[in-house]
Amino acid sequence: MQTRYNVLSLLQGRLDISILPPDPDQQSIIEKNKNKITQESCTHILVSNLKRTWETADLYVNSYTVEPLLDELDFGEWEGQKKVP
Repeated sequence: MQTRYNVLSLLQGRLDISILPPDPDQQSIIEKNKNKITQESCTHILVSNLKRTWETADLYVNSYTVEPLLDELDFGEWEGQKKVP
């Protein structure tokens, strides 16, 4: 799922930014992926400490585990700046 920073091509790193609501195409993909998760008997869903990861997980499953080792890179003063192509 995307955040406003993704759409604007800004570095987000460890900034705790919410995801944008899924559009109809994304919602269709989510439904397909939910079926795959169920069919493949996924037993563990891991997310980082950032809310955008748990908000995404909430779209797919009812429970997940927060794993700090998955935390994103810290870009320091570069967070919120435009990405260089």
